Amino acid sequence: MTREVLDSATRVFKVLKTGTRSGPDGTESYTYTDGLTIDAIVGLFSPSERAQENGGHTLDNLGLIPVTSDYTFKMTIKKGSTTQYVMPTVTVSGLDASWSSTFSGTQTGKANGWLGMPGTGLNDQSTEYLKKDDFYDDSGCYSFEIEITNQFYVGDTASTYTLATVGNLIGMKMTQLKMVK
Repeated sequence: MTREVLDSATRVFKVLKTGTRSGPDGTESYTYTDGLTIDAIVGLFSPSERAQENGGHTLDNLGLIPVTSDYTFKMTIKKGSTTQYVMPTVTVSGLDASWSSTFSGTQTGKANGWLGMPGTGLNDQSTEYLKKDDFYDDSGCYSFEIEITNQFYVGDTASTYTLATVGNLIGMKMTQLKMVK
């Protein structure tokens, strides 16, 4: 039996908003992408699990073997090698996850399935999401890297793993997503 988290994944969902603008026939409404809702999952799962085009993932909660242990993880969003945004560190004790969101303070959740990541705004369902202006620099290849640090006992050396979901954000449309270890 292992108490070491070895796998992680990310899935993203666009947050759409409706605005108005002047058009040739007067005021018209339009839909735009305001940001991304980002979920992470950590634990053990099959190497055949993979990211899907448009931000989804093949893994469901039934495919995850949760690891009841103490560890931390953080997500970094990069465009190429440039860091665009670093999310607050999530601390897991057993299966209880906690973090301090810069947007809504101390938050908690369970690390036995997909866990909503901290953001910089709230969508219509009162879920935190990362606003586009806080990380998006232009169309290009973005990676969502999760760094996991397993903590065992005092005096032990912690093990750290970094895994990334890489995809192209073209006009905030996710394409060509894949997992990179």
